[in-house]
Amino acid sequence: MGSIFSPKPSGGDGGAAEREAARQSRIRNLKNDIRKNFFTSGTEPTPERLARFEDIENRTREFFTPQFEEDVKTAQRELNFALARRGTFGGSAQVDAEKRLQDKIALGEREIGQRVVGARTEAERLDNLLLDNLLNQANNDSDAASVLGGIRSSQIANTNQALSGITRQQLGQTFDNVGTLFKDINDSATFNNAAQQGAQLAALLSKNNNPFTAGSTSINKGRTTGAG
Repeated sequence: MGSIFSPKPSGGDGGAAEREAARQSRIRNLKNDIRKNFFTSGTEPTPERLARFEDIENRTREFFTPQFEEDVKTAQRELNFALARRGTFGGSAQVDAEKRLQDKIALGEREIGQRVVGARTEAERLDNLLLDNLLNQANNDSDAASVLGGIRSSQIANTNQALSGITRQQLGQTFDNVGTLFKDINDSATFNNAAQQGAQLAALLSKNNNPFTAGSTSINKGRTTGAG
């Protein structure tokens, strides 16, 4: 008579344990194969992934820089013309104008740098979303060939999407500011001249040196004397 504590015969679950073990093994292998497209080991990006991120940085910089450099050249020419018309070469006005131009150039360069960083950040975000999606597919025991087959094209598509998003809006405001730099300078000069002239007129009136007021007083005095 067999003991009631004897172990159950192997395979009594109809092979479910073996099937589950095989499923878990497929999932682990698929996840490892997915990660190889993103990381060399741990969290270190693959050289191909780093190259894509560097590529989007370069493409973003190359998109904005040529037009910006052309606008800077135009602004420099306008500065020279404005100084020549006003005869202010070598004066404080030239120093002020050139400083303001350099400030605008630095502002534009910073904006381009921010766009470059933004493009890479967006590419990395989309890449991480892709990784999460692929790992979820692996957890669902999806077909390995279909999951792995589209990784590279999806990564490239994400890079292009990030570039398209960051370059959709030109650096119009920065460039417009550069283009109106000399109008601002001239407007400021006009305002300052008008204010200075107003101050001089007020000073004259306060001293009673207005020629019209002085003439009127003299006439009135003459009339008074004649009547006496």
